[in-house]
Amino acid sequence: ALEPKQEGSVLRIFVMERTRIWKNDANDVRTGISIKIPDGYIGFVHGEVELHKGVVITTKRIEPNSSEEIVLVASNIGNDDDVFLNRGEKIAGIILQKAEEFSIEKIEPAKSLSKG
Repeated sequence: ALEPKQEGSVLRIFVMERTRIWKNDANDVRTGISIKIPDGYIGFVHGEVELHKGVVITTKRIEPNSSEEIVLVASNIGNDDDVFLNRGEKIAGIILQKAEEFSIEKIEPAKSLSKG
């Protein structure tokens, strides 16, 4: 696995192994890393815009205490050919966000007002 690189408040992650994304299809992309998110926070993984034209990385949420490898889904939606993501390409950034606890209160739906 390639070591993630911190750039300000973003942790950049990279493609672990060459991965083919067929045209009009999607494929898993391994990063080879996992991170532990501290309690009270949640991690969001956002794809790199400049990765490849027409390739979209699905946003992913990382929960606290998760120890699974970060595997991302890349979709090739804007190319007439297959695309290859190469080892070492910057694929995404992880941003931590404080997660406030909240409660949900059940309420009765508002009555509809009819005219006439």
